[in-house]
Amino acid sequence: MKRVAAALAGTTQSVAQNVRQQMPLVREYYDALTYKFADHVAERCEERGIGVFEVFSCIADATFDRVSIEDPERQEFYLGDIKVVVHRPSRTIITAIDLDSDYRTKPRRPLAPTSVPTPRGENMTTGRRSSTLDEAWCLVPHDEPEIRRVTITPALASKLLALNPAQVMTPQGLKNRPMTPSLVTDYKNDIVNGDWKVTHQGVAIDTNMTLQDGQHRLKAIEETGEAQDMFVAVGMDPDNFKVIDTGRNRKYSDVLAMRGMTDTFATGATVRLSYIYLHRNFTSTHKVTNAMVLELLESDVDAFGDAMSVGRRVYSQALIPRVAAGAAYFLIRRVNTKRDTAEFFDLVINGANDTGQKLRADHPAERLRYAVNKGRADGRRRTGPEHLALIIKAWNAYAESRELKMLTWGRQEPMPRVTRIERHSK
Repeated sequence: MKRVAAALAGTTQSVAQNVRQQMPLVREYYDALTYKFADHVAERCEERGIGVFEVFSCIADATFDRVSIEDPERQEFYLGDIKVVVHRPSRTIITAIDLDSDYRTKPRRPLAPTSVPTPRGENMTTGRRSSTLDEAWCLVPHDEPEIRRVTITPALASKLLALNPAQVMTPQGLKNRPMTPSLVTDYKNDIVNGDWKVTHQGVAIDTNMTLQDGQHRLKAIEETGEAQDMFVAVGMDPDNFKVIDTGRNRKYSDVLAMRGMTDTFATGATVRLSYIYLHRNFTSTHKVTNAMVLELLESDVDAFGDAMSVGRRVYSQALIPRVAAGAAYFLIRRVNTKRDTAEFFDLVINGANDTGQKLRADHPAERLRYAVNKGRADGRRRTGPEHLALIIKAWNAYAESRELKMLTWGRQEPMPRVTRIERHSK
């Protein structure tokens, strides 16, 4: 007891350190978790190198405690080299004090629950909470909802994923949705490419310490090994679990409408098909995000405007789907003049040249019209990429002044690349 008293008095650094190591942090906080932090207490803990877990441990398993001599409403708890003062009536933590601060030659490191000092614990001057404080705040139960921006380290991501009820039924009889590998890949790509954005969406943990939302983002952080900022909501109602992510995902058309565009569904689908073609991504499950669609659209808004107009005319006169026709126009126009591109699509639309003479059966534009309409008559349902491939193959023959006796494209074939016409280009 003399050693404890000496440590609490701060008389020798060595004694305080020995006592501290003999008193590892408790794992069951019980009643201590009902205490709330007063304003700026977390900041003072950060400055003094005192971890939040240590504060709760001090209250839950103090070496001794006493009522303050100066103020009977205050109670003081002592454990190792720290002292915690609480306001008894409101059960509020007022401050935490490093009893050995006068004798330290290096900043104090906060203890984690395993009694292992955290590497970032020495960072006392950055103006940010340490990873220890963030981790403690995330992993202790909260009775009331609270939200905070937190730097999620790979280690913290792993600990939060351990709360995931994907395989374990929650008390409400619900499981988290299964992990979707492609969605994890999307988030990993965002991290690697520097496209990670801090939005209102993040991690949610309920009062039962169950992970309600954010498993895919956490898995991406864990697998890439790169920390990312996110908003974390704690103390959420367990009943929220059954309504999270049940709403309709925002579609391309929603985003384009927010930009004031009309015909948004067809425009979004056209840009998406163009994006997939440009990235040779017809067999991948990688999602084309709203951001990707908008980036490509805004790279040449006028060209896509022309593409949508041409697509409507092609569908009206030749019954070729307007999304595929619009995407083909945009892709062909990227490497050819507007004049040459327009001339080809006029032939497809009219089935005749500019003098009104009907096209020959082996003319690429006429062969395209025939192939598409024969497939329709035969009840064949072609996909957007299939129609796009047929249009580009017809264009390539036209650009190379070749006749076409047959026009087909099988899914095992590579997607044709657009030929640059030479006879009219300037």
